[in-house]
Amino acid sequence: MGAHRFRHRVDAAHACHWEADAGSLTPGKRADLVVLGDDPYRVDPSRIGDIEVLRTFLEGEDGL
Repeated sequence: MGAHRFRHRVDAAHACHWEADAGSLTPGKRADLVVLGDDPYRVDPSRIGDIEVLRTFLEGEDGL
């Protein structure tokens, strides 16, 4: 994972004062994430809304 993508997670957690609970993939922290069918950093910006969500995880649990 690129360093800039890691910073997005850490900065977002910091902005919400969630550093103790979120922001990195660390045991004991929340694990809300999605698995996308394409890389939003590489697709044309007009296509970002068309990217398929393959899986969703909420607090570490598979949402399927």
